[in-house]
Amino acid sequence: MRTTQQMSMTLPNEMADAVKSKVKTGEYASESEVIRDGLRVLMARDRAVEAWLHNQVSPAYDALQADPSRAITVDAVRARQASELAKSRRTVVSNSVRRLNDSSLSFSTTPPSRHLQTPLHAIQKRSSATARASAPSRIAGRCAMMSVLDSAQQIIESEP
Repeated sequence: MRTTQQMSMTLPNEMADAVKSKVKTGEYASESEVIRDGLRVLMARDRAVEAWLHNQVSPAYDALQADPSRAITVDAVRARQASELAKSRRTVVSNSVRRLNDSSLSFSTTPPSRHLQTPLHAIQKRSSATARASAPSRIAGRCAMMSVLDSAQQIIESEP
């Protein structure tokens, strides 16, 4: 009995080009392999989200139901998030300034034309990495939600 099933699908041009690029650069042997690998990653992410919901969110919810006095206000969560964001921004800025102060400013003696001779495969890898890095908005929304819930759980656990 056959263990695979043939399917036909329609992709936006950008996605179709990305699939073809993966095959053309030799990262994958066929377009089907690219799609299969993408689905494996999607399924792994879905399993991770389910595990997170089951192992962290559900117990935190149950703890709040059992002892509502441990709950914190939305304003408190927002204040903590704003404080952590400000702290991380200060860290980034101070690290950048430190690096700037620590490094001596020197200019390259290489002619500008040499800098522009980037191999095509390097550009393709960078563009595919950028495409992978830009997640759809619903994933970004889920990540933000998970971050807020995780922070809320940490606040709950840290309070006496």
